[in-house]
Amino acid sequence: MHPLLTHAFRYGNGKVTDLFKDNFSVATGINCLGEIVGYYSRATSEVYGDENPAYPYYAFVHGGRGSRFDTLGTLPGGTSPYATGLNDSGEVVGYADVRGQARAFLYDHGRMMDLGMLPGDTDSEAFAINLQGDLIGNCSSGNPDAGTAFFYHRGNMQDLNALIPSDSG
Repeated sequence: MHPLLTHAFRYGNGKVTDLFKDNFSVATGINCLGEIVGYYSRATSEVYGDENPAYPYYAFVHGGRGSRFDTLGTLPGGTSPYATGLNDSGEVVGYADVRGQARAFLYDHGRMMDLGMLPGDTDSEAFAINLQGDLIGNCSSGNPDAGTAFFYHRGNMQDLNALIPSDSG
């Protein structure tokens, strides 16, 4: 294990298991089946991802009860996907860089779908998904700290603030 790299791991039965041994990796979510999502780079030094295009990020799902490992691919024209959440049905959400813009995605049954963004925004990131396939995430215009939370349901992305009654305080 490289001492300066972050490592995704699984903890169970009093044992820590490094999921990637010599590579940079981050685990970002786990479901009730023990499946883990995250992203990794094939880099073996401290320079990876956006800082070193020779070592881009890859989104992954690591199996729960078995040793299944899937690299998810990316959106058309995209690079460096980040898997950020999944549900017990195996649907995965995250975002990828597409020509300099963050684009939220839903990955289901081997297919990655671009979720788009709210009107007026240039970037979107999906963070979590429930068993009904409802997603939450963030859209922004280049500054994720000044973004707008969204709710995505059956192909429809809505500004979460618009769902709050104006007289609710």
